[in-house]
Amino acid sequence: MFQLRNGSITWRCQKQQSVATSRCEAEYMALAMTTNHHLWVKRRLQELLKQDIPRALSFGDSNAAIDIA
Repeated sequence: MFQLRNGSITWRCQKQQSVATSRCEAEYMALAMTTNHHLWVKRRLQELLKQDIPRALSFGDSNAAIDIA
């Protein structure tokens, strides 16, 4: 879920397209997909609002995936 000024602007849930061999790999793939979506949302908002958009924070519950990222 992406929020801007305390309001949700996008939310997404989907199956991963590839099979992970470990939970760490699955969590890392999810973080990577989130990062790609964030960049897309950020570019669209910059086009619409004509101003710089603040950095985003990503949260994950797998320490191993966070360490890899």
